[in-house]
Amino acid sequence: MSGSSLQREKYVEGFSFERHTYKFRNDFKPSLVKWGYIPCGDAQYGLCGGMALASQIYYLKDAKNNFDHKCRAPDDKVAPTRESNPSLLEYLKECQVATITASALFNYVGYMWTGSSTDTTKLLAEWPKIQQSIDKNEPSVVGLIIGKGSLNPRTWLNFLRSHQVLVYGYQCAGTVVSLLFYDPSREPSDNPGEIRFDSQTGKIIEQTAGLERICSFFKLQCNFFKTPPSVSRRLESKQHQEPIPSLALKPLAASPASNIRDVEQDFFPAVRESHNYSP
Repeated sequence: MSGSSLQREKYVEGFSFERHTYKFRNDFKPSLVKWGYIPCGDAQYGLCGGMALASQIYYLKDAKNNFDHKCRAPDDKVAPTRESNPSLLEYLKECQVATITASALFNYVGYMWTGSSTDTTKLLAEWPKIQQSIDKNEPSVVGLIIGKGSLNPRTWLNFLRSHQVLVYGYQCAGTVVSLLFYDPSREPSDNPGEIRFDSQTGKIIEQTAGLERICSFFKLQCNFFKTPPSVSRRLESKQHQEPIPSLALKPLAASPASNIRDVEQDFFPAVRESHNYSP
């Protein structure tokens, strides 16, 4: 999205990939995830929701303390294990469970059963909620819905493939909106991710490569604000901070061609072919 065409852009003030996001990918060894005493998953299948929520908590607690940088993401380059960093692993599993709410399950499974690949009702209803959150300088945990609706086992496979990210900014040009987000499943150097859609029709126009086909998205409501495990190292004083990455983003259209796919012409047909989707 070229600078000359931008009519509005907003980024969460003070959000920093260096301070508030993890330096490792969503790639964990087997470790049981429990909802109380009930097993509900395994870390090896991903803790993207937990990582996105934890990143939001790092930011909110840092902002509450006037960005004194005492609450910040660790510098670990590899996902924690029960041996290397058990407290962080357990914290991320707690955060993951916190994203599995009744509302989230209803949004994911309800859309897959009753929606379709062209149903834009959910997206158009959720975008204003995300926008309001960003305008209030609160990054938003967002659930990405994968796959179209159908009453068959593939619905559940699509549910397991669904994804969570942390949206921290948006750009608008006419009716076209770009959401900018931290994606725990991307390499740190490959962040931020981006989804571009038409806010009038609800049609997703483009998305960064590496994401599965996104049919819709929604704002996750998570009432979990437990303080993350303490981090020993602090950043230097704010006077010596580098510019906030979110304020120096290159537009999606200016990114290398290998990092973007035109959804309509490239991505959707490939998915239809590999998964036998009908138009």
